[in-house]
Amino acid sequence: MRTRTVCIIFGLAALFAAPTHVGATIGYPTSTATGIDLVPVEDVLAVAGFEASELWGMVSVGEPIPCTDVDGLVICYFVPVRRGAGGIPSRNALFDEVRRDSERAADLLAHFAPPYASGEPAPPALLDELELRSTDAEAMPAVRPDGEISHRIQYDFAKREQDRHIRSASGADNYGTVIVSARRTMHPILAIYHFLPPFFITGPDAAARANALPGKEDAVLRDIVFLTPGEIYYLFDRGDERVLVNAKTLQVVTDEDGFVAAARQLSASTAIKRETITHGDDLNPATVWDQILVLARQQERRNER
Repeated sequence: MRTRTVCIIFGLAALFAAPTHVGATIGYPTSTATGIDLVPVEDVLAVAGFEASELWGMVSVGEPIPCTDVDGLVICYFVPVRRGAGGIPSRNALFDEVRRDSERAADLLAHFAPPYASGEPAPPALLDELELRSTDAEAMPAVRPDGEISHRIQYDFAKREQDRHIRSASGADNYGTVIVSARRTMHPILAIYHFLPPFFITGPDAAARANALPGKEDAVLRDIVFLTPGEIYYLFDRGDERVLVNAKTLQVVTDEDGFVAAARQLSASTAIKRETITHGDDLNPATVWDQILVLARQQERRNER
């Protein structure tokens, strides 16, 4: 029997900042796989689809996003998954979806920042929409003497709407991510997010941060550097320079040599921990790959009937 030792991550706030980008863009990683015996992409998709369906039921799987280790060699893939019926949108459509909800959340925050108002009256259309969305019966008597809804109630409505848009911008309601190893020497599933890959959430903000540094050339995404499920970096090229941006904090790494040394140490300790956790059943990673692929192919055949 196959044992499951998958790290499932539910919360977004503890890992990656809510998206704030407006108009920012990020390219696709240009990672190479020289000298690595990579798992075929079709196997990556099969494993991701099987694990996602085991967790969420009906799913559709999107294009894998390659991630590298600190040496620039492909180590795993972020595989975006749409939960429920319907196909997963294209990469550009996902960016657009995240951007729309990010802008909406930012708009609500601007008009309803504590203490309940920004100093300017909120647009009437915004208030109308919030009132239409509210089904809170207790809100009805909470009006000022002039008959207007109180600022506090407006703020509470707006805060709920803002939270909804932030969740939507992260894909927490409709999407997930299966992180699949790129190598048969590692166990297939490294982690599962209950939201979109950070590439869609914080990638554009990271590109904007890299482009804000002194220099004339635009930042081009080279790699997404994966150390652990919560320790991920974007590596950009800007002409002859390299820029590393933390996907969680969006801070620029100023000491790249120190980062590389620490990253290698972290990768080594993580590998030792993973060996301790996953090899207690005496199954080597290649065997686990084979087991999951057999189950995935069986599932595919059942779905075709």
